[in-house]
Amino acid sequence: MSKTLNIIIFLFLLFLYSCSGEGDYCQYKSISGIWHHEDTLLFEVDSVSLSTQKLASHPVIIVRATEAYRYQYLRLLVNIGELRSDTISVQLFNEADEQQGTGLVHKSIEYPLDSIKGFSQFKSLQVRISQVMQTDTVQGITQIGFKF
Repeated sequence: MSKTLNIIIFLFLLFLYSCSGEGDYCQYKSISGIWHHEDTLLFEVDSVSLSTQKLASHPVIIVRATEAYRYQYLRLLVNIGELRSDTISVQLFNEADEQQGTGLVHKSIEYPLDSIKGFSQFKSLQVRISQVMQTDTVQGITQIGFKF
């Protein structure tokens, strides 16, 4: 098999594995090239997903990045319906400039939002995520995911 086909198969299997689980809601939004401040990603969780969630689960933000990302942290503004609005910092590289996470080309890092509960009270839920770095644009972020 060609190298490209192997990479495509691997990424597909990684996607299936990262969103598997009974009752889990998991969705990714792709970012093509450059992510601007004003580009807000919207995740719409329907009532079926909310009603089947596990009671003990917490939402998780998933960041997929390449080595093209130039900073140690990625700062995100996360708005989860009327429950909470918060700014989080996800560490993508350590102090030795080594990329964190799992995967070959696109490293995947999960950031749990442990303090947020109570999804079952909503009929639907909108989650908005935007980057709030000091620069207007960032490169190297390929996907952002939301799951619980």
